[in-house]
Amino acid sequence: MNLMRRKSSERSSVVSESERQCGVRVMGESELVRVRVSEAERLSEDALFWVRRLVATLAYKAEALELQKQLRHIQSQFDMHTGQALSLIQGRRARVAATSTVNGHLTDLDDSLSARNLEVENEDLLFILETIVDKCMNTAEAEDEADDPGALAAVGCLRAISTIL
Repeated sequence: MNLMRRKSSERSSVVSESERQCGVRVMGESELVRVRVSEAERLSEDALFWVRRLVATLAYKAEALELQKQLRHIQSQFDMHTGQALSLIQGRRARVAATSTVNGHLTDLDDSLSARNLEVENEDLLFILETIVDKCMNTAEAEDEADDPGALAAVGCLRAISTIL
């Protein structure tokens, strides 16, 4: 056993010499196990990184697909609403044109009806005034043949009004 210790100590002294000369260190078994564990940890960290990256990429792709689906739906709705708006606008243009035409005719009809109403009212007023004048004249003649200044003034006013009308 002493012999093995001595050989191992000789080897470590030799290794130490060679390490110093070459700048390279030769590892023992325990050091080699530590290196393997750290390499495994590093490899598992790398693997974990790539798995996480893959999961994130898949999540982004799924989200992109969902957004594309929503975009297609929105585009189809936009196309549908655009068609409806265009048909409403075209119908509206026709209604505006019809309304403009009818408004012109309604204005003409309103003017002619107003003129006709004035004619009828004037004729009615004229008839009423003539009737009043006749009644006043008949009443004045029946009461006495003398000229009543009030009756003459009333007849003059009524004739002036009928002339104006």
